[in-house]
Amino acid sequence: MRDSQNPIEILISISKHKYILLSLPIFIIIACFVLKVFNVYLIFTKPLIMIAFVVYLLVMYIFRFDQPHIEINESNLLAPINGKIKEIKKLDNSYQILVQKGFSDKAEIRTMTNLDKSEFNEGMPSFTVKGVWTRIYSDKNPHIQGLLIGIAPGRAVAVINVPFSYELSVQNNNSINAGTTILATSRNSSSISNIGRDDE
Repeated sequence: MRDSQNPIEILISISKHKYILLSLPIFIIIACFVLKVFNVYLIFTKPLIMIAFVVYLLVMYIFRFDQPHIEINESNLLAPINGKIKEIKKLDNSYQILVQKGFSDKAEIRTMTNLDKSEFNEGMPSFTVKGVWTRIYSDKNPHIQGLLIGIAPGRAVAVINVPFSYELSVQNNNSINAGTTILATSRNSSSISNIGRDDE
């Protein structure tokens, strides 16, 4: 696994996002302990601590993400998100893959290839991810295949566009893993650009 596929600035942005959400339960827990130190007893103190602790654990759980070993091969399109394929549609110039990310699926969002877009574009490999806490922190192009660019804690839906110049490697109801599942392979691998490679 290359460190460049998990850039430090993205990891910092994810940590900031996570700790903003954690700040409220942490504040509640600290406030309740301070009240206890000063012998201030309130009926709701214990339940409030328990609720805050559960929220803390929940946020930590949904912000989990992997750092998998990613094989760079620009002939392949890698899954940008963890989840399950719910539908594959055939459009005029491409396939459209609908992926449902479950609450328990790990949260990372990664690039599919070195020139894909994190916004829908029917003419090239692209994808969008929508969820309550979904964040894309980088949309620079070109980039490294498998690059960590964002996070989708909890439930989310991804729409992935695969041009007809690629042959699909997945089917409905397949589970996919960000950065490791191959969604499709180029029908003409010699046409794939080498821009953005870091293994030369």
